[in-house]
Amino acid sequence: MLAVALMGVLSTGCAQRFSERMLDQARQTLVDRYEEELGNIAMFLVEPDSLPQYLRISRGTVEARPEPRWSVGTDLYIAGGTRMALVWEISSVTDPGDLERLRLMFRWVTRRIEFAELERSWNEIRDQPEYNADAKQRFDSEGRPLLRAAPLPISASTGRDWYTTDEKEGIEGIAPGKYGDRRVWIKDLSGAVVFSLAVRRAMPNTRPPAALPMPGR
Repeated sequence: MLAVALMGVLSTGCAQRFSERMLDQARQTLVDRYEEELGNIAMFLVEPDSLPQYLRISRGTVEARPEPRWSVGTDLYIAGGTRMALVWEISSVTDPGDLERLRLMFRWVTRRIEFAELERSWNEIRDQPEYNADAKQRFDSEGRPLLRAAPLPISASTGRDWYTTDEKEGIEGIAPGKYGDRRVWIKDLSGAVVFSLAVRRAMPNTRPPAALPMPGR
């Protein structure tokens, strides 16, 4: 887990400007999610048998600390006087099932596999517990948990033409993803949003920790 603190100074008369900067930083952090997905697409265009490299933002909060402090490790934080930090809680995706599901998603969106193979391989990843109608987990006669596949977050009609390797077709203002010399841009934001949401639903085993770490600790 990595908590990234984006800094801004809060003093008398600049609270409104500080709030605007914090909001701008939050918006940009969320926009940067596209760059990570595009980077994976670029990688799978070059290396179709790769594993995805993905960080997941769980949540964010604003912290204030009066004392000067540097801390590098589980968090990155600098303060002097009264400083405010926008702290994002970020965790890397390491669960094998989540990684394999993401791998299938990126292989599909880069046309390395078709939907029938995506669906078949997806349903073979059986790592989600089954529950009875009374919400109790089901077990077999030997006491082992019964497992099922996670829901597939896309359908056969989901588009794959929302990105491009031609810079001239890319939407201005959204940075490309890159892998080596390969660059990938978004050309249809609606399609990018659909895929981005599907990617997040493809990680049912990635759960945020119970609480945010305090900056400087």
